[in-house]
Amino acid sequence: MRLLRILGLPVLALFGAVTTVTIAQSPGDRPAANPRATRSVVMARHGAIATSQPLASAAGLHVLASGGNAIDAAVTAAAVLAVVEPTMNGIGGDLFAILHSAKTKQLHALNASGRAGSGATPQAFAKLGLKDIPVRGPLPVTVPGVAQLGDGFALAARPMTLASASPELETRLAPVFARLEPFVREGWISGAAIAIGQGNRLVVRGFGRTSFGRGAVPVEGETRLNGGATLQNTALVLATALLVEDGLLDLQAPVARYLSDNPSSADSGGYGSTTLWQLLLDAGGGSGQPAGGASTASWPAERWSILSQILEAVSGKSAQELFASRVLRPLGVEWHWKTTQQPPSPAGPPQQRPLADISAAATQIAPLAQMLLNGGIYSHRRILKRGTIDLFAARQRVGDAVRALGWNVGPWNGSTISRRAYGWDDPRGASLWMDPEKNLFVVFLPAEVQAGAEDRLRALRDELHRAAAEALGLAGSTR
Repeated sequence: MRLLRILGLPVLALFGAVTTVTIAQSPGDRPAANPRATRSVVMARHGAIATSQPLASAAGLHVLASGGNAIDAAVTAAAVLAVVEPTMNGIGGDLFAILHSAKTKQLHALNASGRAGSGATPQAFAKLGLKDIPVRGPLPVTVPGVAQLGDGFALAARPMTLASASPELETRLAPVFARLEPFVREGWISGAAIAIGQGNRLVVRGFGRTSFGRGAVPVEGETRLNGGATLQNTALVLATALLVEDGLLDLQAPVARYLSDNPSSADSGGYGSTTLWQLLLDAGGGSGQPAGGASTASWPAERWSILSQILEAVSGKSAQELFASRVLRPLGVEWHWKTTQQPPSPAGPPQQRPLADISAAATQIAPLAQMLLNGGIYSHRRILKRGTIDLFAARQRVGDAVRALGWNVGPWNGSTISRRAYGWDDPRGASLWMDPEKNLFVVFLPAEVQAGAEDRLRALRDELHRAAAEALGLAGSTR
């Protein structure tokens, strides 16, 4: 067989004739009035399923009998049909569905019929001497509607948004809040906001005041606080993931490929031969240390600067604009940027760092964390693919360290926080951690931090995450 491209569609050069036979209907007691072409009426009290293949019908019926709903049964039957009757059904076909929700009493219709190929225009058919679309041959072939919908089939049956927690859940989390209160009372931090989400339920609590100075106001869940490096890193990692998903970035390509207009920006730091994968891993050539002799302390800031330039060069947008338009706005939340200048470098004049000093409220960060736990979906909108999220969050060993692409992974022993947990910690105290295995996230935003409190805050963050898992009864054995 040869693969041909006709009117913008790839078509296998093997076609069979299609024959339509019309049979005159004769009177009878069957629904279609033809006893040779129909079957008896089937009635059931709890559910029914009909397909063109008994095995597929049996599979769908088994799902219904096992407690599944109509959608579960239909998807199961379609999957079986793709195996036992592939000539009539498969992911390369079309789909039409009418769904009725017994809970909401609403009716929904889905039309995933195939579209014409990009070259199947009236002018193209006219050039072939055709006035109508033929019913046989390669010309009437359409783009499969199911394949075109793509990620539409990954939409959840529920919106997968965050809802306020019950008073019972807030009571269960009281021990977590009790561990934070002494840090505020003893003056290590002026205040803080913490958001804990589990199973699509959100608890947000504020403590103390926005600063140690006069004029400070009480911290609440809606209070905007500086997220520092935690929000900077989150924005850059997810913006990078979007462009990887779009096919605009190759993780195995050297950084210099994307900075060809400004090669000195990468070469001056020794990052020119470093791949994007290594840049995200903080590996800098796989040695476990930054490339080009950069110090460990300066490496995160330099990495963010390089990533920002790459994102802008590839997308034509600043990292801030890219992240806001593709992630924050679909989530219906807002973060605030205060743009600063980089210090002068031998490579040239100071450059903008569009992701410096990001502030947001805990309630404005929580939807993003839940979206990541949902596999990229929030409120029936897909923002990232689950596979992309998993790729960036996967634990990888680099020398003696364990890292992920742009994320930190905790040294958890698996007793309370699972080994799949990932996120980011800011040296000044802010943190964001997601645990996909436990469907749990914790956002911690301190207000003003007392000098010398960094080590205490680092210990507090770990304690808060573990305390949340324990309070929710999620501290059992994990992988």
